[in-house]
Amino acid sequence: MFYFYPSSGKKPVILILLIIVSLTVNAQFKRIGLKEGLSNNSVTTIFQDRYGFMWVGTFDGLNQYDGYQFRTFKNSLDDSLSLPNNRVSAIEEDGAANLWVGTKMGVYRLDKSKWSFFPLFYREENKPINPDRKVTTPINALLKMENGNLLICTAGNG
Repeated sequence: MFYFYPSSGKKPVILILLIIVSLTVNAQFKRIGLKEGLSNNSVTTIFQDRYGFMWVGTFDGLNQYDGYQFRTFKNSLDDSLSLPNNRVSAIEEDGAANLWVGTKMGVYRLDKSKWSFFPLFYREENKPINPDRKVTTPINALLKMENGNLLICTAGNG
């Protein structure tokens, strides 16, 4: 039971406003799933890039959402530049607006001009990149540091 005590009259008005605001917040929620074009309902990570696009990683591919529709990226056996593994675990953008995608088979940079994926290679200090040293360990997380570089968290290799 509620009791209202005499006051300046501001408290009941504030309470009523809070109730009205909380009711309108629910109206802002929109469920987006398979019917709308999402590749899989098992979402593992969500990221918003600097252009406002939402990137959704799932157990079955990477999805770009522009607020209206999805563009889906998956592995295609006949396309060596497609996403190499569909199990996306992390998404991050570096200081140069490159989108990096962590999967269970390594880290890949998405070239947005060609919609192609390129692997990340290990590089020893003062040595050229060795194409045989591709990062292939499962990726747990990607984190952009203050200087724009990426911190890559792997399963088993740090």
